[in-house]
Amino acid sequence: MTNFGDMLDAATLEEEIQVFLKDNPEYVYPYYLKCHPKFPLGADYVTDFVFLIQGLHGEEYVFVEIEKASKKIFTQTGQFTSEFAQARQQLLDWETWITYNHAFLRRDLPDLFKPKFHLIMGRSTSFTQTNRETLSNAQELNKIYSTYDDIKLHFMQALKRLSPLSPP
Repeated sequence: MTNFGDMLDAATLEEEIQVFLKDNPEYVYPYYLKCHPKFPLGADYVTDFVFLIQGLHGEEYVFVEIEKASKKIFTQTGQFTSEFAQARQQLLDWETWITYNHAFLRRDLPDLFKPKFHLIMGRSTSFTQTNRETLSNAQELNKIYSTYDDIKLHFMQALKRLSPLSPP
């Protein structure tokens, strides 16, 4: 398996990250139940992924948009970049589409109810504490914003927690 960090450093195209995560979806959600790469929302949109995960209150669907790791989330002055705003808008567009086409989607995504939306973009290695707090404060009840460094860290923490366990 290619090292995730090395792949992120070398990837120049979003598609390279898409292929890696399609082959290794556990990096995004280590405990996922199902993963649907390039899931179409009718003829209007195509998600990068739809994950079925075990949430606190049962199974939940998470619609994931990925952007290139090289895209910046913040400007030099600490404002969100236009690239981040555009990707964030993509999540809102999906949410609106799903609201109007919920019954159609339930054929392929049984038990779809109040999905979540997750944007993964950029790296956080150069974040200031203010950048971290701003991104954290931007989170919403059904919207998650992460960097690739965040998902790598969560994956590594999950591996560390599971490594002392042996199969039953």
